[in-house]
Amino acid sequence: MNEKTKLIIKNLNYTVSANFIVLLIYAILYLIIPKFLDLENYGLWQLYVLYSGYVGFFHFGWLDGIYLKLAGKEYDDVNKKELGTQFWYFLLFQSLIVLFLICLISIFIKNENFILILVLTAISLIIVNCKQFVLFILQSTNRIKEYATLSRTDRYLYIVILFIYLLNFDSFLGVIVLDIISKFIMMLWGLYVIQDILFSPREPFKKIFPVIISNIRVGSNLMFSNIASLLITGITRIFVEKVWDIKTFGQLSLILSISNMFLTFINAIGVVMFPMLRKMRRSQLPSVYLNLRNIFVPISYLALIVYPAVKIILKFWLPQYAESLIYMGILFPIIIFEGRMSLLIMTYLKTIRKERIILISNLIGLLMAIILTSISTFILKSLPVTVLSLLICIMSRCIFSEIQLTRILKINITIDIIVEVSLVSVFIISNYYFSTFIAFFLYLIFLTIYIVYKKGNIVKALQFSRRMMKY
Repeated sequence: MNEKTKLIIKNLNYTVSANFIVLLIYAILYLIIPKFLDLENYGLWQLYVLYSGYVGFFHFGWLDGIYLKLAGKEYDDVNKKELGTQFWYFLLFQSLIVLFLICLISIFIKNENFILILVLTAISLIIVNCKQFVLFILQSTNRIKEYATLSRTDRYLYIVILFIYLLNFDSFLGVIVLDIISKFIMMLWGLYVIQDILFSPREPFKKIFPVIISNIRVGSNLMFSNIASLLITGITRIFVEKVWDIKTFGQLSLILSISNMFLTFINAIGVVMFPMLRKMRRSQLPSVYLNLRNIFVPISYLALIVYPAVKIILKFWLPQYAESLIYMGILFPIIIFEGRMSLLIMTYLKTIRKERIILISNLIGLLMAIILTSISTFILKSLPVTVLSLLICIMSRCIFSEIQLTRILKINITIDIIVEVSLVSVFIISNYYFSTFIAFFLYLIFLTIYIVYKKGNIVKALQFSRRMMKY
């Protein structure tokens, strides 16, 4: 086994183990918090989670530009003076934005709970984005061990102090404050890790300003596409809160959180793949993509088998959410399409610098979400249709972007897409109309047929992966 292969396996081990632990932590969080908080407080906490997910918009692509430019470089080869100077201007920029947002909130928002949530979201903005500055540098320069540690440790800290808090209190406010404190502590640790960058000699503003503008220009497509991607689910959640109430919003948010929880594990592999793909020859990319796809997609469909167990556990542990669990059968396949989008499609499009396709795909998904969710909430007032609309939007975005990518790579997967959508349809229909037991066996039958159909491709993909590891 050569040194390159050893490094890839080592990095995969760091990220997968880190994210597996994070997966367990999120599982505990999603089971503990709704158990201790009532439906209203849980809904308010989820509102903070929703809003804080958009704080990345306020770096306007600056960090994404740094990430794209550094990808594939070694840490010792980066321009530390330039990066260090950018950080201090970035910190000033984010501080001014936070002050401006707090002023707007105090003037225009009247609801006390909403004021608290929005002010705390604004405070988290500067912490999250400064931490993201560090994470992007570590990830793009292949310092995966430090990246993994920084990604997961704030959740360790959070879950310990949160558990102590929940034994004595039951308010959403404390849950949010503890989240911010744990992130702040880890932000400080992250800044310590790259202190050689932060305390390098400063570049003059006249020299660094064009670099900042260039980073924003390069990263804006990726940043806007990320925000559009978040808004696909965000719009649905906001509309549900407006048409129904904060309790229904909380129930839907729990189901989405459980589906998204599995994505943290899938995303771990993408962290390692991006720098690795950037170092590959362009001619290698099509065959690598096809073989990665033939491994990942069957695994993602196998993952749906855990759905009955998850449903039974939630029904027993959180009986107050029982009526919303029927929608989980519709939303659970999100892990297939979001996982493929994150792990394969977006990673590849970023590698070949086609961020614009990512942006267009996400904007199409967002436009569909606005139209379909408006109809299902404001006109039909149907929660099942709303949930199904969300899945359709996410699935359509994934398929559209993959078609664009495969055209560039000159490979054809049309039949595969048709078969895969059919298998998802079987899963949704069986879980919506039949009992959990019958639905499980129906899906298992069709899944077995699919695995037999793909057996040859899966075997070839595994053999290809083994050959790649030798070189």
